[in-house]
Amino acid sequence: RKFIVDAMLGRLGRWLRVMGVNVEQIVEPRRAPEDAAALLDAAARTGRVVLTRDAKLLAVKTSDGGSTGACYLVRAVGTDEQFDEVKDFFQLVFKREDFMSRCAVCNQKGFRTIGRSEARATGQVKEKVLGAVATFYQCSRTACGKVYWQGPKFSDACARFEGNFEDNS
Repeated sequence: RKFIVDAMLGRLGRWLRVMGVNVEQIVEPRRAPEDAAALLDAAARTGRVVLTRDAKLLAVKTSDGGSTGACYLVRAVGTDEQFDEVKDFFQLVFKREDFMSRCAVCNQKGFRTIGRSEARATGQVKEKVLGAVATFYQCSRTACGKVYWQGPKFSDACARFEGNFEDNS
């Protein structure tokens, strides 16, 4: 299953990406009815479901007058509850091998391993981290190039999502 999340659900989108789900994020809020129709058109064209907290979006038609069948209204308010709602409604199954397989920034699947010198050259990693970590992972999409490493945030993510893998059900 592939999704598009609107600006209201950015954190949920990042969490789903952490679990390996293909999620495009719309970071700009919709300002006009044409923006909403364009969002629904993009979902239909790419086979994605729009996840939103905007009930008005359900009434919008695509630019060709089509319905919004590819739109789901997330009712939960907190990110934990939103995650559980979407997981349950769409019966998402998460596999360990997909965990942290997508860039949280651009959604690209896959990373390349880089060393300290390459990580330093990106300007994304503080010297303190460079001194403590030897292996880094860079988004494989050249235009993004986001650098990650296994630090406290990685450990927190592991702990947060541990019970969601298919072998833990």
